[in-house]
Amino acid sequence: MGRVSAPGSDMARYVLPAFLLFILVPLRASGDLGESPFSLRFPAAFSHYSPFADVAAKGGASAASPFGSSFNLAGIAWSFAPEEFDYLASANYGFLAFDSGTELHLNTQTLAFDVAEIGVFRFALVEFESDRGFLRDAATGYDFELLGSRLDWSKRLGDYGVGAGLGYTSAETLFSRGRLRLSDSERDNLTGRLSIQRQWWERWLIGASADIGGGETEVLRESAPRVGVRSFESSHQWNVQTGVAYQITPKAAAHLDYQIAHLAHEAAELDIHRWSFGTDIPVGDRLMLRTGVATDQWGHVGFSSGVAFFPKRGTTLNLAFQDGMTPELDREFENSRLFNFSVSVKW
Repeated sequence: MGRVSAPGSDMARYVLPAFLLFILVPLRASGDLGESPFSLRFPAAFSHYSPFADVAAKGGASAASPFGSSFNLAGIAWSFAPEEFDYLASANYGFLAFDSGTELHLNTQTLAFDVAEIGVFRFALVEFESDRGFLRDAATGYDFELLGSRLDWSKRLGDYGVGAGLGYTSAETLFSRGRLRLSDSERDNLTGRLSIQRQWWERWLIGASADIGGGETEVLRESAPRVGVRSFESSHQWNVQTGVAYQITPKAAAHLDYQIAHLAHEAAELDIHRWSFGTDIPVGDRLMLRTGVATDQWGHVGFSSGVAFFPKRGTTLNLAFQDGMTPELDREFENSRLFNFSVSVKW
């Protein structure tokens, strides 16, 4: 008798190797990252930031995931199956410390709710704020503040999942020397995201998400206190992240992602290629260890780790640590370290 292939074996034999080959092909960097303007490198650094500590602990890899913290919005509805919960709330705090002394405080609160056959909706509030630090030359002051919100929708359709969302942010960035405002910029930005996910075989998932957005920035540059020139510039960006995941247990998964991001305004543009890998490591029923690594086309390498605790069903506490995950900002602030804490509750 002929040999019968197991369900999904064709995918494992052809699709996964092709995906791995695609994302691991080495790319030659075009120019030095530090040559790009700060106005592009700063949003590029946060294009791979996640407020959720479980994703942060795995290097940011989550483009295919059964968890609601995934970059892929389809994971929101995936995390509500089986249908024993109707609501999910989370509070997330990140502390980003640079070697230059500058610090950023990152707060995100989310609320998700299942609306029967329509799908799952999630609303999020975002707040980023600096501590009025300095650049690495210790002469130029830096201040940053951002407020934003998101509304996302997700639906699972058997082995498939889809998601869509809109996000809005308003941010102010100030570079100063004493009372002189070298650059004071205010930016409003609107982004949209589409996601799709497919479960292959019993434990494999493959997914992709795409963001596109744009905004307007008003910039004031002073030559003397209260003597300056205002200018306006438009910017746009798109970001695609794709990946595969292997579900180790119902609460644990290993992820491999590839991300490409393009950011541009009238004077310059920047392309980022990034690869990330991360995995959960189950330790008993109530404890999980995590680790991850990420790199880009310039060869910068960042590392991450974390731990999760499940005190009772539906409740999760997550801690994460990252080192060197924002090379886009090394020129101004030197190396970064992120400490992240998240708590989520389903009911």
